[in-house]
Amino acid sequence: MECQHFENGTCKLVNAIVGKPVTILNAICTKCASDPAPQQLNRVVRAWADFSKRKQTPIQASNDGPGTELKKLLSWFHSPDKRKCKCQNRIEKMNAWGPDRCEQKIDTIARWLKHSARIAGLPYVDLIARGLILRAIRNSRRKATQVHVVTREHDQRWSVAITTAPRQDCTLNKCVESVRQCGWEPVIFAEPGSTVVDCETVWNSERKGVWHNWRQASEWCLARNTEFVMTVQDDALFHPESRLFANAVLWPHSDTGYLSLYTPQHYQQWSDGRPRPPGIYEVSTNSVWGAMALIFRPSVLRQLLDHPRAKTWLGAKPSRKKGEPRSAFAARCESMRQSRREDPAKIQNSDTAIGIILRKCLGKKLMYVSPSPVDHFAKFSSIGHGGNQGKRNAIYIADRTKSLMEQVNGLSNLQR
Repeated sequence: MECQHFENGTCKLVNAIVGKPVTILNAICTKCASDPAPQQLNRVVRAWADFSKRKQTPIQASNDGPGTELKKLLSWFHSPDKRKCKCQNRIEKMNAWGPDRCEQKIDTIARWLKHSARIAGLPYVDLIARGLILRAIRNSRRKATQVHVVTREHDQRWSVAITTAPRQDCTLNKCVESVRQCGWEPVIFAEPGSTVVDCETVWNSERKGVWHNWRQASEWCLARNTEFVMTVQDDALFHPESRLFANAVLWPHSDTGYLSLYTPQHYQQWSDGRPRPPGIYEVSTNSVWGAMALIFRPSVLRQLLDHPRAKTWLGAKPSRKKGEPRSAFAARCESMRQSRREDPAKIQNSDTAIGIILRKCLGKKLMYVSPSPVDHFAKFSSIGHGGNQGKRNAIYIADRTKSLMEQVNGLSNLQR
C-alpha cells in the first residue's frame, strides 16, 4: 500500500479523527486514491471515520444541537402531548445528526413537523416549517465549534489563529503543517465551505469576510490571555525555526505595533531597487500590504481593536480612474461604502486598516523581517486579488534548510 498514512492495516488520518486505531479496507484506500484530493483529509476519509465512530459508539442523546434549537423555536406556541408524541426522540435524533446531516434530511424533518401538526390540529405551512428548520440549523452552527480537537505539545505562551476561506487550490493543510512544525498549535476561523482540518475550528454560520473574520480571530486570541498573539492567513508557509526566532527577538522595539514574519517585495528593496540588507527593520508607508503572519502584544492588539477607526472600517476606497471627474469619483466611493454597510462581509483590506491604526493613530512601529521567514505560496487568491506575484509577493525568502537566525543576521548572499 503506497500511502504515507497507511500503517499496520490502519489509516493515520482516520485514526486521528476517531481517536483510536481503526481497520481500513483495501476498497477504502482505493477509493481515497481516486478522490480529487488523494491521500488527504478528503470526503472518503471523513466518511469512513464517521462510519467507524457510529459503528463503535452508540448514538448518545445530546442536550444541544439542531433538535434542541428547533424545539426552542416551536415551544412558544405549542406544547406537545408527551403520551402520544415522538418529539423527544426526534429532537435527540436531530442533535445526534448535527447541523450538516439535518440539512441533508430537511425533507424528513419537515414531514415530522407536518405529522405533528396534523395530530395537534394545527395549521401547517411547508415554507414556514422549512424556514424554522434552517434557522435551527444556523443557530446550532453558531454555537458549535469543530468537535474534534487534537491536543499537541506546543508553546502555550502563544495564541495562534488562522483565518481561512474557500479557494481554488486549497492551501490550509500545508499552512497548518508548517505552523505545527514550528511548535505552535493553531485554531482555525473558517468561512462556510472551507477545507476541514484536524484543528480546533470556529465555523462561521454565515460569511463574515476578511476584516470581520480577522477581528473575530483576534478577539479569541486575546481571550486566551497569552504572552504573544499571532494571526495567520491560510496561504502562509513558515520557516521551521520561526517560533524560536520570534521568541529570541521579541520585541525589536519598545513601541512595536507588530512584527511581521512576512515581508512583501517592496519592503525588501530600497527605492532604487537595491535589496535591503538582511535584518529586522521598521517600515513607514501610507498603507501596508501583507497581513500574512502578524505578531502582536495583547495590549497593543486590544488598543487596535478598540480604536474607533477599527469599529467603523469599511475598507480602502477605490482608485480614481484616469479622467474621472471628482464628483463622479466621490459618488462611486459613497456607493461602495453603502454597499459594504449593507453587507459587512464585503469589507476587506485588513492589512491597510491594521497599518493605519497602529502607525498613524497609535504611533506604533511596524517591524518586518528580511529575508522573509514566511512564503506566500498560494497560486490563487480567495478574495480575487489574483496570484502571489507582484509587489505583494516576497522575493527574498529564507531558506528552510538553513538557520533562520543566521540568515536574518546577515549571513545570506544579499548585499546592500
